[in-house]
Amino acid sequence: PILSGGGYGSEAVALLLGLHSARSYPPTLAVRATHHGDVVDYAHFVGLPSDQREALEATLRSPVPSAEHAVVVCHSEPGAWFPAMYETPRCPPPG
Repeated sequence: PILSGGGYGSEAVALLLGLHSARSYPPTLAVRATHHGDVVDYAHFVGLPSDQREALEATLRSPVPSAEHAVVVCHSEPGAWFPAMYETPRCPPPG
């Protein structure tokens, strides 16, 4: 949920910004992102500092790398997957 704000989105953005700034080593490192699992919050995105917004836009527009040159990280809460890949305990726990 890169463009939705909130906790998961903030974590994903921090990871992407770190990877984006590390692109100079190695110079061939491509960073690509896709928004998934939540609604886009345009006000949040527009409210980001311009350097962060530009870096995120670059990762969203980057070409899709071939599978043999990619590391895929899907950063979304378990409810975004259907069917769920694994069971999670209730939060808060009953009782």
